[in-house]
Amino acid sequence: MQAGKFLAVIAAILTILGIFIFALVDVLLPGSTPSSGLGFLMNVPDLFGDFENLGTIFGLEDWFAIGLFVVMLIFVFSFILILLGYKSRIAVFFGALFPLAIGLVLLINGLSGNFPGAARFIANSSMNADLDSFPIFIDLGDGSGIGIYLLIAGGALGLISAALPREKYY
Repeated sequence: MQAGKFLAVIAAILTILGIFIFALVDVLLPGSTPSSGLGFLMNVPDLFGDFENLGTIFGLEDWFAIGLFVVMLIFVFSFILILLGYKSRIAVFFGALFPLAIGLVLLINGLSGNFPGAARFIANSSMNADLDSFPIFIDLGDGSGIGIYLLIAGGALGLISAALPREKYY
């Protein structure tokens, strides 16, 4: 197996861990349920029909709230694109962009302590009180969970994997 394929698989594993197993942030309401991709999937039915109210709550336009919803859906399933990167370099490239972008947005806003409308939408839409002890939240300072760092690492490895060639047997 070439290095590009191996890195694509490792990037997909890190992304799955960052999205579903470990929590992303817990800075909005201390002591509340931390945000994760699993919480977002559980909130999709509620979010899908309420874009007008969500836009008003977070100070966003309706079309921007819909766009963020679509980006979050792609983000949650981006590990599939990264796994498809085992065969295709373009799939791992586009699959790695979403976890890297979401991780960097949450990390930068979490470290600065300032959550503007888009970052609050991402974090709040990913919270779910039905999950008691899951996802696992390991605080690495300022409410940033280890899931953010796993997302950034998975996205970076995915981009590196996209730059490496694949074997072609003709």
